[in-house]
Amino acid sequence: MINEDYLMCPSPTSETVLPWLERTLPRIIRRLMDHNDPETPLMDLPVAQLRLVHALHDESHDSHILVTGETMGRLSERLGVRQNALTQAADRLIGHGLAERLGDSSDRRVVRLRLTEQGQRLVGERRAKRIAHLGELWSGLDTTEREEFLRAVNVLALAGARMESNRTDATMRRLEIII
Repeated sequence: MINEDYLMCPSPTSETVLPWLERTLPRIIRRLMDHNDPETPLMDLPVAQLRLVHALHDESHDSHILVTGETMGRLSERLGVRQNALTQAADRLIGHGLAERLGDSSDRRVVRLRLTEQGQRLVGERRAKRIAHLGELWSGLDTTEREEFLRAVNVLALAGARMESNRTDATMRRLEIII
C-alpha cells in the first residue's frame, strides 16, 4: 500500500513545501536504502558511528584501508568532524568489536583505525543487501523513470555540493575577518 503523503507533493511555491520535504525525504531514503533488517547490529549504531564504519569500509577511497586502516587525522578530514568526536565514536566501535586501533610502523605518534573481521563482514552484508534492494527498485522502473531518477539524484548532489561550498566560503570569509 502506498502512503498518500508521498504522492501529495505541494506546489514548489507553496509555504508547505519545506515541511513536506523535511518529512518525506528521510522516509524515502530509508525506504530506498535501508530495508528492514533488525537483526544487524549496525542498525543500532548512531549515525556518527555508522558514518565512521562506512568510511573505514570505503575501498574506493583507498584500497589498503581494510588492511592498514586509516589515520584518525585523515578520517577526521574525510568525515568533517573534530578529532575528539571521532575518538569517541571510534572508542564505541571498538567497544562493540567492530573496529580496532593500530599503531603506524613509520610513525609511533600516528594512530590508525580499521574494521575488525566482524565489522568488515557486517558492513559488506549491509551494502550487499542495500544494492540488492536498489536493484529491485531499479528493475521496477522503466527507461524514462530511470533517467528521471538519475537526473533527480544528480540535482540533489549538485545542490548539496553548492551548499557545502557556500558554507566553506562563508567560513573562510569569517576567518579572513578574524585574521
